[in-house]
Amino acid sequence: MLSCGIDIGGTKLAAGLVDGDGNLARIERTDRHVGLGEAEMMDCAAGLAGELCRAAGVGVASLAGVGVGMTGHMRGRDGVVITTSNLKGFKNYPLAAELSRRLGARVILENDANCQAWAEYRFGAGRGYDDMVFITASTGIGAGIIIDGRLYRGQSGTAGEIGHTIIEPSSDAVCTCGNRGCFMAHACTLNLDALARGKSRRLKTDILSRPDAGGAPCGRIDGKHVYAHALRGDKAALEIIHEYADYLGIMLYNVFQFLNPQAIVMGGGLMNWELGFFDRIEAKFRELARDMLFDPLPIVKARIGDESGVIGAATLARDGGPSRA
Repeated sequence: MLSCGIDIGGTKLAAGLVDGDGNLARIERTDRHVGLGEAEMMDCAAGLAGELCRAAGVGVASLAGVGVGMTGHMRGRDGVVITTSNLKGFKNYPLAAELSRRLGARVILENDANCQAWAEYRFGAGRGYDDMVFITASTGIGAGIIIDGRLYRGQSGTAGEIGHTIIEPSSDAVCTCGNRGCFMAHACTLNLDALARGKSRRLKTDILSRPDAGGAPCGRIDGKHVYAHALRGDKAALEIIHEYADYLGIMLYNVFQFLNPQAIVMGGGLMNWELGFFDRIEAKFRELARDMLFDPLPIVKARIGDESGVIGAATLARDGGPSRA
C-alpha cells in the first residue's frame, strides 16, 4: 500500500507516492503555491496530491496515510503550524485538519528536517542506528533527532532548531530570529550575500561578478555562485567555504557533547560543495573532540537526496506520526 508525502517549501511544493520500502513510485512538483495565502495553498496542495493519485490510478482514501513536511515550527501532535518564515501567514494554523478535510484522508504534520531525518534513518545513511542526528545545511540549518528509534520532538515539537543556537554572541551577523551570532547567520546561505560582499571589499576579488558572463555583475549571491568562484581559486569564495566548514564542524562537536549519538548524517545543498568541504567539517570536529571520543562516531553524507522530505513525510504517515486529523 502506498502513502503520500507532501513537501511544502518557499519555492517548491512536491507530492509523491511512496511504498513501504521507501521507493518513490511517482512524484509531482509545482511552484503554483508561491505567494498564496493559507486556504489557497491548502487548495493547491490538495489539488497536487489529487493529480498525483489520479495519474497513478490510486484513490486517496486507499492510501496508508498522508504526511506533510514543512519548514518552520510545528506542533505535530496537534497538526498545527506554530510559525514559519518562508510562507505567508501560517501562525497557529491547523494545517493537518484543513488538508485532511480537503483530501478526505488522515494527515500528519512534521517539520521538514524531521522528515528528512526519518527518511535517512529508515532507508538511508542512518539505517542500522538507534540513535542518530540528521543535520541539514542549505538555505537554513536544522536538525532531526532520533533517540531509541523514535523522533525526538520536544515539549512543543520544535526540538532540533540547532541553527538558532548562538556561536558568536558579539557578531554583527543577525539571524532571521533577530539574535546575533546564530549558526544560521554564519554557516548557511541566508547570510551568504552579505558575507560575500564584505569579503569582496576586503580581499578585492571578483566574487561579485558572474563567472559565466565575462565578469558581468551578479544578482544575489547563493551557494552555487560561491562554489563556482571557489573552483576558479577566488580567495573570498575559498575563505567562505573554509569558514562554513569550520562552523559546521563546531556544530557537530556541540551535538556530540550534548547528545552523544551513534552517527551524524549531513544533508542539504551545502553538502554538494567539494574542494575538501566535507573533510574539513569532519577534521574540525575531530580536532575539538580529541580523546573525548570513547566510541566510533561515523559522520556521513545523506544518501537519499532531494526527495528525502517527501519520502520521510510519507513514511511517517505510514509508521504513525504525532498528529491525527
